[in-house]
Amino acid sequence: MRLTLNLSLKNLTYAVAMCVLALPAQAQDFPSAAPVTGVQQEALTPVAAAPLVLELFSSQACIFCPEADRLFADLIKDDDVIGLACHVDYFDVKLSSLAQPFCTERQNHYMKVLGAGPNYTPQMIVNGDADVVGYKVESVREAIDKARKEAPVLPMKLERSAHGLTLSWTLPGTTEGDASTDDIGDTVWLMTFDKPHLLSIAEGRNKGKAVTYMNIVSAAQNMGVWPAQTGQMSLAVEIDPARKGYAALVQSNKTGHIVGAGMYLLP
Repeated sequence: MRLTLNLSLKNLTYAVAMCVLALPAQAQDFPSAAPVTGVQQEALTPVAAAPLVLELFSSQACIFCPEADRLFADLIKDDDVIGLACHVDYFDVKLSSLAQPFCTERQNHYMKVLGAGPNYTPQMIVNGDADVVGYKVESVREAIDKARKEAPVLPMKLERSAHGLTLSWTLPGTTEGDASTDDIGDTVWLMTFDKPHLLSIAEGRNKGKAVTYMNIVSAAQNMGVWPAQTGQMSLAVEIDPARKGYAALVQSNKTGHIVGAGMYLLP
């Protein structure tokens, strides 16, 4: 089934660990990922008015990562959290691997814009511009509290339409037709994430551990620059019923901050 995402810009209101390995920064264009098998389904659920975007860079080979994966699974239970777990490919197991090259590339970009290097796992990125060790509970929660107060993400409202799916938002201080991207960010990302995976790690220092991996990102697509002049953007999406859902992020290339975000969960 083909669905269309329409991002429209209108009048704006605020509804609003550690296994270390350094890598050089790379380009931001991420390739599509190979399919990953899921095991569970969830219903369509709206994201609350002020979404929080949590990105966990993890690895099945990292001894500290199971703690971070459990913390991540707990945090994303909140309706206002958009959680994306990305497994890097520079440090991983070979059997039943969840790693994707684009996850390493995305982490490289954060290393560049946030000065968060060298790359390590588990790493939690909050709203695109805060870096914290992913298994340190107090540090993660402090980063979340700070992000909610200082740099909230503007909500994207997802609704069904005659064309499939409509994604819309409003931003403060502008009127339709004269919006500027100065406060909007630059790039629109479409992230595909999976249903939960319950895996028993087959090798390495975590061998034998059973871990439930939530919201594993199986594809990340750069959909281009937000069109400031028109304030609208349509994305043609081939919906895969084997996945859990999709997240749309509008992100600043300069700071990494995620200015707007929305999520669609498949029924």
